[in-house]
Amino acid sequence: MTISIGSDTDWRTARWSRHMKVVFKNEVWDITMYLNASGLPDGVDIFLDGTLPMIIPAEILDFVDSHQQIKPKFDDQQKFRNSDKPTARIAAEEIKIRANSARHKLLMAHYSDRNGLTDEEAAIHAGLLLTSEYATRCSELERAGLIASMPTHRTGQSGALRVVRRITQKGVVAAETVCREG
Repeated sequence: MTISIGSDTDWRTARWSRHMKVVFKNEVWDITMYLNASGLPDGVDIFLDGTLPMIIPAEILDFVDSHQQIKPKFDDQQKFRNSDKPTARIAAEEIKIRANSARHKLLMAHYSDRNGLTDEEAAIHAGLLLTSEYATRCSELERAGLIASMPTHRTGQSGALRVVRRITQKGVVAAETVCREG
């Protein structure tokens, strides 16, 4: 089996692709594997001499299965690569709330409105630009257990439904600690 490999990224869809030409039993197989931004399989195209084959040999399928990962894989809740050292994993799990940071401002917005806010409402209340990564910061606060999603939704400025999140007891303690310690 002869293999030539090339990789590419489509940043518009945050998908990685790996293009391979595999020569197996004097036949040229074109294989393109697609992975999402997390490095998880998102589809495969397999062609034999430029046409879609009716039957794909088990050896080609085994080859595809063994090459599914293009970049280090992340779990949905994981903030580190599987290949990272233990110290990097511990550091990644700790969320830092510094005074006047976006996380701090968003946490304080939730602290001041205990009925819950959408990410967009929290950003406006915190004085952040809606072009900032406020939704990412809110997701980090939720993963840390400082705010939690509620079963209710509200319409955002774009007209789309938005998840409402509310500060947790752990979030109240963190907000008060940051205010006390500065």
